[in-house]
Amino acid sequence: MRKQGLYVLLVAMSLLGGCASGPVYQLNAEEKSRYADVPTETLVNNTRAKLVQAREAQLDYYGPGNFAQAEKALTEATKLHKDNGDRQKIVQYIASADKALGLAHWAKDNALKRLAGVLELDARLKEIGAPAAHPKEYSALEARIKGLLAALEKGDDATVEKERPRVTGELEALKIRITKQSALAAVQKMLETLRKEKLAEVAPKSVGEAESRFARAEAFIQTNPDNADGIDRAAQEALIEAQHAQWIAARVKRLLATKERPPLEDLILEEERRLAAVAGALDARQMRDRALEEQADALAAHARQLIEELTGAKGRLAETESLAKVLQAQLDKHQTTAGQESARVAQLTSEKQLLEEKVVLLENNVGVLKNQLALLQEILFAKTGEKVNPANTAAEAQAPASAAQPVAPAARQAPAAAAPVVPAPAAESAPAPAAQEPAEAAAPGPLTAVQ
Repeated sequence: MRKQGLYVLLVAMSLLGGCASGPVYQLNAEEKSRYADVPTETLVNNTRAKLVQAREAQLDYYGPGNFAQAEKALTEATKLHKDNGDRQKIVQYIASADKALGLAHWAKDNALKRLAGVLELDARLKEIGAPAAHPKEYSALEARIKGLLAALEKGDDATVEKERPRVTGELEALKIRITKQSALAAVQKMLETLRKEKLAEVAPKSVGEAESRFARAEAFIQTNPDNADGIDRAAQEALIEAQHAQWIAARVKRLLATKERPPLEDLILEEERRLAAVAGALDARQMRDRALEEQADALAAHARQLIEELTGAKGRLAETESLAKVLQAQLDKHQTTAGQESARVAQLTSEKQLLEEKVVLLENNVGVLKNQLALLQEILFAKTGEKVNPANTAAEAQAPASAAQPVAPAARQAPAAAAPVVPAPAAESAPAPAAQEPAEAAAPGPLTAVQ
């Protein structure tokens, strides 16, 4: 880390020295290639935009030295560009600014790591209003934080290690003090009034308890400054105790100032009326037949019973609400399923309608086929004089076309091939004319007319 900081310091010093007597920053091959084809005006404008982004990223806070160097280099480059100066020098200034901004980014990353605790405390102080509540003290601490950042940027590790714990301790102390003031301001004011009016003399127990509760709240904040919920509870308890002491002291003081004290019986009856009012509010029976102490104990027991019943009712209500959520989830699931089933039924109904339409179409086609079959029977009867059995015709009509078609050509060719080769016997030659009649009956003329 020390070597890295020393390297950053040397680079920063070289950059700073460059602006004092002209830029001495030498570009490497990659940088020369990067800037070579970029117009000068574009280089200047781009660097100006980078500086704006760097300020938004608070690089001027985390890396002030390098950020200042980048600003100075841009200023010089802008002047040269306006005066139509040497492009090589302008590019050197731009490269110097880019290098400085890179170092400023590194300084920020380094600060966020090594000064994380300091920076977190500083942010917390701003959150709780330290700049407004303690402007001088906070300004002094802020200056010391900036000194730490500058030392870290320069690689001065000795200063960083020496000052960091001191600054951290002072920031933590200021945070605790502001937290106490914010949480216990009202309690502090009440206790100061009690002390000023010397009410501890007339109500020492109540005022003493208020002081003790205030001290415990301060001790809690001292050891738990970031426990917001615990601080709120401690402050509320201290406030209640202070208000109680204030009321008790004022009542005792008023009684002491009364010249004619009321009869003791009236005091007791007044207490009894208060207990009766509490009993009525709790819907408890009157207990005037008991001593005041017994009445108070009985009312406390009745209140505890009501609290237990209320707690049980809340538990049962929570269970009921949980069950209602489960039932609602089941109902939603069933409704979803019902919706899906309804969609399925609608789909099946649509498919059924399509099938019914197809059945009607098939029935119409069957009727047409029956008419054609009847016409074919009439034609066949007219040529052969034989009636065709409807059952056989139906069976033939159902036979595959591939089995029926090859037979007809063979039947038509058989008589022509048989005549010249073998003289047919008289018994076998007789059917020859009959074999020609089906061929004539299957002539295409009438069938084509039917189709």
